[in-house]
Amino acid sequence: MRESSSDSYPIDSSKLSNLDDEELLSIIQHEAHRIEKAVYNDILDKKAEYYSTKDERINKSKNILINERNYSYSHPIISWAMNIQSILEDSEPTWISDESLTTVELELDNLDPFVEFLEDRRSVRVWADGQNQPSDQQLHSIANKLIEGAKLAPNSGNRQAWRFKIITCEKEKKLLDGIKEKHTIKAPLLLFVGMDARVYGDVADSEISIYLDAGAAIMQMILTAHNAGLGTSWNHFGKDLINSRRSNRRKYREFADQLDIPNYVEPMAIVCVGVAKFIPPTPARASNERYLI
Repeated sequence: MRESSSDSYPIDSSKLSNLDDEELLSIIQHEAHRIEKAVYNDILDKKAEYYSTKDERINKSKNILINERNYSYSHPIISWAMNIQSILEDSEPTWISDESLTTVELELDNLDPFVEFLEDRRSVRVWADGQNQPSDQQLHSIANKLIEGAKLAPNSGNRQAWRFKIITCEKEKKLLDGIKEKHTIKAPLLLFVGMDARVYGDVADSEISIYLDAGAAIMQMILTAHNAGLGTSWNHFGKDLINSRRSNRRKYREFADQLDIPNYVEPMAIVCVGVAKFIPPTPARASNERYLI
């Protein structure tokens, strides 16, 4: 988000009241993040008026959630934002220093083993027989662990715009027939990855970071699964694919309607997860020189 775009969020209480809970929480997250980042860049005092506006926006959003929508001060996002706001009130703010972790010891020897771990990850498109797959209950537990990994991904402006749908039902998987390949439909577990476009303000249509944020979460999800010995494949499911054919648009509308995916959630990917029948060969990579500019 361009710095000015966060100021396109409303600050008038009556306009904020028209937003739903997710939009208000996202405003709180984003504006608190901007205040925190100003500390790291040593510009909080220089732009005090600018950040006081963000503080006001947080307070008004927070008050709507607490006074009108039964949220409490202990809600993790609200309490975190209030800690950030304390930075503006204290002459010598200590919250960041008190809550920060000490740096870990430098272990350059760990680079090679981790790269080898990455080399072992392959995109899987052939799945082991059903009796060798986790149970439906296990798949849902796996899905939630992968979402835990995904939501820890870095993301622009701390928007946390990721929205996921867990799919294990064969009937729901078959809604993708004709728009996605067989290996997707046959996967034991599917995770739909979408992004809540509302939280990018009024520049969502041109905001490239929405795709970067999605990709970061997807990669963490895939590596979390790989670390547990699960096979995965990332499958493009963006609006360019969906809009490329009339039949794709019809298929996606049916899929979204059946799975209650709101119109403001922009589709990004389908992540397939399960036990692989085999690990496919690694496509060749060139030396680093090829990729250096």
